Amino acid sequence: MNLRYILLDLLEYGINKAAIKENEVYGNDGLVYYRKYSRKYKDYFINNTRFNWMSKNKRYLNSTDVEAILNQENNNIQIELFIKKDDNEGTDFYYIGNMKTDYESKEQTQIPNEKGQKLPVVNLQFDIEPSVPQNLYSYLEA
Repeated sequence: MNLRYILLDLLEYGINKAAIKENEVYGNDGLVYYRKYSRKYKDYFINNTRFNWMSKNKRYLNSTDVEAILNQENNNIQIELFIKKDDNEGTDFYYIGNMKTDYESKEQTQIPNEKGQKLPVVNLQFDIEPSVPQNLYSYLEA
């Protein structure tokens, strides 16, 4: 399993859970906790302060889950990014930081499926707070 697969997996679940009922929160710290699920898309670090993410297929800018992420601040949604570079590393993940949605980066686009059909997806970017330490960033990108 590679880094991109893991990142996609974590973000997809986060976005799906972001569509929960308004103000629904688990835990006393105000965080909504996410569980693992899987899917395959191409997400990546732009640099150690920015991350590019693609929604699952058949999503539009006005899809409920996408709108929840786009309006992250108004919805009081906190997105935390955890990454595991490779399954060979065991079960531990690296905590990367808090993800802040860059509303202006939103883009409706398409990706081909395994049959070559073009499917709608939303691409957007997040600012990572705090920035990923350079040594960890270099390691994850290697």
